[in-house]
Amino acid sequence: MRKIIFILLLLLIFQDIFSQKYSSTSIKAIRKFEDAMSFFNMRRLDEAIPVFEAAIKEDGKFIEAYLMLADVYNMKRNYVKEAETYKQVEKIDTVFFNRLYLNLANALLLTAKYDEALLYCNKFISKSDLSSANKADAEFMKKKCEFSIEAIKNPVPFQPVNLGDSINSEADEYWPYLTADDEVLLFTRDITKGKVDMSFMRVGQEELFISKKVNDKWTKAKSVGPPINTSHNEGASCLSADGQYLIFTASGRIEGEGDCDIYITKKSGRVWGKPVGLGAPVNTGKWESTPSLSADGKTLYFSSTRKGGKGKMDIWVATLSKSGGFNPPVNLGDSINTPGDEFAPFIHPDGKTLYFSSNGHIGMGGHDIYMSRKDSTGKWSKPMNLGYPINTHNDEIGLIVNAKGDLAMFSSDRLGGKGCDIYTFDLYEKIKPVITTYVKGTVFNASDFKQKLKAKLVLIDLETQKTVEELYSADGTGAYMICLPVDKNYAFNASKEGFMFYSENFSLKDMKDPTKPYVMDIMLQPIKIDNKVVLKNIFYEFNSFELKHESTAELDKLIDFMKSNPSVKIEISGHTDNVGTKAYNQKLSEDRAKSVYTYLMNHTIAKERLSFKGYDFSQPIDTNDTEEGRAKNRRTEFKIVGL
Repeated sequence: MRKIIFILLLLLIFQDIFSQKYSSTSIKAIRKFEDAMSFFNMRRLDEAIPVFEAAIKEDGKFIEAYLMLADVYNMKRNYVKEAETYKQVEKIDTVFFNRLYLNLANALLLTAKYDEALLYCNKFISKSDLSSANKADAEFMKKKCEFSIEAIKNPVPFQPVNLGDSINSEADEYWPYLTADDEVLLFTRDITKGKVDMSFMRVGQEELFISKKVNDKWTKAKSVGPPINTSHNEGASCLSADGQYLIFTASGRIEGEGDCDIYITKKSGRVWGKPVGLGAPVNTGKWESTPSLSADGKTLYFSSTRKGGKGKMDIWVATLSKSGGFNPPVNLGDSINTPGDEFAPFIHPDGKTLYFSSNGHIGMGGHDIYMSRKDSTGKWSKPMNLGYPINTHNDEIGLIVNAKGDLAMFSSDRLGGKGCDIYTFDLYEKIKPVITTYVKGTVFNASDFKQKLKAKLVLIDLETQKTVEELYSADGTGAYMICLPVDKNYAFNASKEGFMFYSENFSLKDMKDPTKPYVMDIMLQPIKIDNKVVLKNIFYEFNSFELKHESTAELDKLIDFMKSNPSVKIEISGHTDNVGTKAYNQKLSEDRAKSVYTYLMNHTIAKERLSFKGYDFSQPIDTNDTEEGRAKNRRTEFKIVGL
């Protein structure tokens, strides 16, 4: 009898010791709980769930089991189940877990139950024992609830259209990228239909796919193929404005710097070269992804978990150095980045409108899409939430906007598609960027149209005289494309050794149809006697021979041409329309030619290499019966007269 009593006492002591760190006194419940924790610690979440549930079945008031089960549902993004589980804890004990109401409010927020979430936020805030950190979290969540309630009452225009079977498949498609001419679509497809993990990376096999628009319809998307796609993951990507460079995200590569790195490849003719990692300082041992290249090719925006950020994932920007690499990236700062996540940046071709995803700004629950504009000083405006129903309680990521600024693309699994599909929708006025058109074409040898040239192309802001963009037409094909924000006037030059340069002007500030693109093939003339170039960016004051400030870039281009070709001799000629007397126009045309002649001499071009002449309206290149024709006839040219 004494032995039995002794054994019972030992069992009671053991049970007390075993259960003293838990709310439950059930040994069976605790053992199942700790078995479930083993699965949880190995991130085997699907196996952990039924074991946590078994522990709860053994003890219906086992609070820790409920709390861990809620954590698992949160990690699996099953917020409905998470909220239900927290409500079970509320029935048992509202004091045991200090953040109970706050976590429950968050789960309700992420299921769009905003009124109920707000109620629990207020319950949490009313507690007297809150830390400053907990109170700040609750106040932030409360603002999200209040914002969401108002946003639903005031929806923004949103009519998404599925891109259809040519693009979307039974697999998931996301991270779209569109060229400036709306003719090429690049996107990521998970060919194994993997699942998204907590860092928005896929567990499956990602590859880049491409489609081209023919007769206003997308062709069947095809894999970009090797050497870009590999047995590892290739994801979020962007193209340079001219389509010659592809920048993309890749993970799992042997030569990689970290979990996820940014790579670049250049097109040679119609074939992509071997991709290379951008390396330091862009890539680090951390996570770098979602690149977006500015239209001028000089600035790279991307997201990273590197040290020195404001939160978990931040948006960084790296500028191109003179040596061709990238300067050390700079954090985009407090206007954009928060203690939360900011990623998936898209810089519009206007160069000053940024779209990105964040859960750190006031939004509707998960990751919302925001827009910010950069002012003339380089400062970013306070981000604007794009509104409901573009944003919802779900995660909205990967939005891009076409160059014209009227159409957006993004991916979603909430709109009744085959899974995660790519959609388009019209942007409402308030969130549109500056309209951007483009000029594209091919550079030819004017003496041999079969010869397509790799030429240097320079775009200059006439007002500031600063170079906006500098690039080369494609080697082998001569193709080029440059984006043109329509709020400026530009000078455009093309040049190549052994050829006379080409001059064009784009006056876009007051254009009638700002969405109209320019398709312009360029004929570069070999340096030969009697070949001429119209200097379309030489400007004079009205009825005067005084050169305007906007002429400087073109005049300097002519000086560079003369210095690069020291044997060349030229005649500068002035031409007018037929308004006014012949004598008046003869003097005006000659005086204008002399102004250019004098400018060149004053900038070290020898007098012996220069001559000038006025031709009044005797050599028209267009009709004088229309204003447009007369404008073309008012011009300055230079002609090769000696070699």
